[in-house]
Amino acid sequence: MKGIGLTSVTFRKRSAAEIVELASSCGLTAIEWGADVHARPNDTDALSEIIRLTEKSCVKSCSYGSYYRAAARNEFGFDEVLVAAATLKVPCIRIWAGSTGSADTKPEEFAALVGDLKTITGKAAEREIIIALEFHRGTYADTAESVLKLITECPGLRTYWQENPQIAFEENLRELEALLPYIVNVHVFNLDADLNRYPLNGGADRWREYARTIAKVGASINMLLEFVKDDDALHFGEDAETLKRIIGTRSEL
Repeated sequence: MKGIGLTSVTFRKRSAAEIVELASSCGLTAIEWGADVHARPNDTDALSEIIRLTEKSCVKSCSYGSYYRAAARNEFGFDEVLVAAATLKVPCIRIWAGSTGSADTKPEEFAALVGDLKTITGKAAEREIIIALEFHRGTYADTAESVLKLITECPGLRTYWQENPQIAFEENLRELEALLPYIVNVHVFNLDADLNRYPLNGGADRWREYARTIAKVGASINMLLEFVKDDDALHFGEDAETLKRIIGTRSEL
C-alpha cells in the first residue's frame, strides 16, 4: 500500500490541527482534505494552515476531496478547485461523475459528462495532478462497468473505490478487481445495507480479502478511513489499528 490514512470529512467538527494530530497519533501517513469544510477553495488561510501542519508532521496530504460534479452546477468552478489542489501540492483531485446514476443518464448527458471530464483532466494534467472519480451511487460512476466506460472515453481519468454495502461481498470484490489498474485511493469503512456504522473489526474478514486484491498492484493505492462509528475518536483509533493489522498481515494470509 502507498499509505494508510483518513478523509478529513470523517471529523467535520474537528479542526485541521486536531485531524493531523489524530492521524499522527494513530500512526497514519495520509490525509484526504475535504473541500467542504477544512480546505475550501477560496479559504487561503485554511489552505496555508494545512500546509504548515503537514510540513511539521509525518502525515502528508494525499488528495483533495472536492465536491465538484462534472457537467453540473457547482459552488466553485473547477479552476478554483484546481488552484486549491495545487496549493496543497496533492497528486490527486477527487470529483463526482455528475448527479444521476449510470442507468438513468441520457445520451446527451453522458456526452456532456465526458466533455467536462476531458476538459478538467487535461487542465489538471498540466499541473501533474490526477483526476479521480468518487465511486458512488447516484452518480455515473456507480458500477465498475460505468467507470470503465468513462475511462475509455477519457484515458487519463482514474477512480476511487469503496465498498457498496447494498450489494453482496462477492460482487464488491468483482468490481474492485475490474477497476484495480485505475484505482488511486480506497475509502475504508464498515456499513450495513441501511448505512449504519460499525467498528471496522466487524468487517475485517471482508477487508482482508479486499487488501489481498489491492496488494496485486503493489504500493500505489492509499487506504483511507471514513465513516467512523459515532464520529468518535476512540472508535477511529480502534479502526486504525484494525486496518494496520489487515494491511500488515495480508502477505501472510
